[in-house]
Amino acid sequence: MTTAPSSDPPAQSASAATAPALMDHVLVGPGASQAPASSASFVVQPASARRRHRPADTTDTTSTDGTGASGSQPAKKNTRGPCRQLKTVKVTRVTNSRISIGYDERHRAAPTAELGSSLAHDIGHVVRTHCPMQWKSWGVMPDEIKVEVRGQLSTNYNLEDLDEESLTYVNRLFAERYKQWKSDLHHHFQAFDDAQVALQEGCPKELEGREDSWEWLCAHFQAPEYVVFF
Repeated sequence: MTTAPSSDPPAQSASAATAPALMDHVLVGPGASQAPASSASFVVQPASARRRHRPADTTDTTSTDGTGASGSQPAKKNTRGPCRQLKTVKVTRVTNSRISIGYDERHRAAPTAELGSSLAHDIGHVVRTHCPMQWKSWGVMPDEIKVEVRGQLSTNYNLEDLDEESLTYVNRLFAERYKQWKSDLHHHFQAFDDAQVALQEGCPKELEGREDSWEWLCAHFQAPEYVVFF
């Protein structure tokens, strides 16, 4: 008598049964052979080659292609520029009237935080793009130059009916922005090892077409009284 073969499948070995679980931890695909980001090569320039080229833009330190060093998209940073002023232009067009500049004596500022912020930003833009940088401070600048520079705001703001307190407030904002911009330009100047190289190659893009301001600043930053003061 012959015995019929068993219909039960052969039992799997323990190693075969656990193989899929083990494979869950195995890295596959092209990413498995990539080196970590920290292993990217880094070339150190000799001291003689450093800081001889034109420094980075004085207004924006993000890369020009919109990516960081690792190739990922960084968070967008706030940068100086005409963006707020463009918004002010839109508001002016919608209302069909220029913005009145008020003054809150109690808080020594604009009546609203939004107006104060917009005005300060727009004044900073005017200083960077229109104001001659050939004086130690806004206070010693000739009055006719101040009037001309302030006039750049007249497109969006009503400057004709300013009372004395409001005009003093506007001049204070101009003085603060002038001082800050001059400080930014001084840091830009210091990025060069040689003052002559800074003069010839370092003119910021904001002063292109107004190179006489950069020439004055380069001489001013080297003056003994400025060096001692700074």
